[in-house]
Amino acid sequence: MQAQTGEIFDATGDRPALGLSDIHIWLFSLDQAAHIDCLSPRERDAAAALRFATDRRRYVAGHTARRRILARYCEECAEALRFTVATNGRPSLASRKVNCNYSRSEGWGVLAVSRAAVLGVDIEAIRAHDDLSAVARQNFSIAEQRALATLSGADRIAGFYDCWTRKEAVVKAMGDGLSAPLSAFDITLTSDAAPAIVRAEGPCAQARDWSLRAFSPREGFTGAVVSDIAAPELHFFREPPN
Repeated sequence: MQAQTGEIFDATGDRPALGLSDIHIWLFSLDQAAHIDCLSPRERDAAAALRFATDRRRYVAGHTARRRILARYCEECAEALRFTVATNGRPSLASRKVNCNYSRSEGWGVLAVSRAAVLGVDIEAIRAHDDLSAVARQNFSIAEQRALATLSGADRIAGFYDCWTRKEAVVKAMGDGLSAPLSAFDITLTSDAAPAIVRAEGPCAQARDWSLRAFSPREGFTGAVVSDIAAPELHFFREPPN
């Protein structure tokens, strides 16, 4: 896994030590074998409701990996973990032993684990699109659209996805999903500016004090993680196949 900072581990066995300023980011394949037996009835129903077999398989693989990883921190069996689901649909561990947030794109998933009260993570596969400008007009702030307009070619595509993942990580940290007003805050997106939340107003004002970090989980992907830790220490792990 490529990362902006932090040591990279292939994790097996013991529970990783998780300090107060740490964020652990786990990468795992969604195309590996998965075991639906450890999932809750709600998770099984959600998987069964998906129309396509690939989506069902990847859902099961992602939620199985999430349980396997969190079981290490909670020192419980994966199938024994219990999650509560907020009104906005965001799940969290009922035990509150750690905070976590999950994201997936294509055949890969990441899970961020921390003791932070606020945590949001997002990854996206970088793909060329003809309608990047139209999507940016609908979802980016005026300042972000102007910054994106200064870029061209591959830099423009990378800037778009850097902006998208960073904004989505922010709204996931808020717990509101994409219902949060995306124009109410600005983030940096060009390579000459460190990842940061540079403006946050109205219902997003709480994000002014949050940290934003960027990372690359693997070639062709970009990612971002947001927390209320002033100077988070990122550590990256690769969950081995089942």
